[in-house]
Amino acid sequence: MCGVLIGTPLLEGTVTDLDSSFSARGAAEEFGLYTCRPSSGGVVLHVVGEVDGHTAPLLLDAARHELEAGSRALVLDLAGVSFCSARCIGTLVEIRRLAEGHRAAVRIVRPSEKVRRIADLVHARDVIDGPAPRPGRCTARRGRTGRR
Repeated sequence: MCGVLIGTPLLEGTVTDLDSSFSARGAAEEFGLYTCRPSSGGVVLHVVGEVDGHTAPLLLDAARHELEAGSRALVLDLAGVSFCSARCIGTLVEIRRLAEGHRAAVRIVRPSEKVRRIADLVHARDVIDGPAPRPGRCTARRGRTGRR
């Protein structure tokens, strides 16, 4: 798959193909990654096609590239994902950890039904919905009111 996404742009900004290091032939021809740099800053990675054991490393490499280039806000748009393996979910976890190491924020938007279904099957819905708040934090703050 090559070229820019067809249709109405999702966000104001520029849309570009990633360089050839993020493309693959054969099994990955049903896969595409496109970047968008909205005027508000950050980077949006639009993921299109099948994300499996062959293509998930391409997604991870693209996210790593953007984070190492200094992006502090990374948005993964998964609306175009037509197939999602458990490896895809694992890659999303890896991207979140990688972003934490770069002190960057990651947001997953518009996960396709395929992504939501696999996340549910592997009990990892929090991966696409964002991490759940830590229960101890709210309780600890309430406990420090000064009452005895």
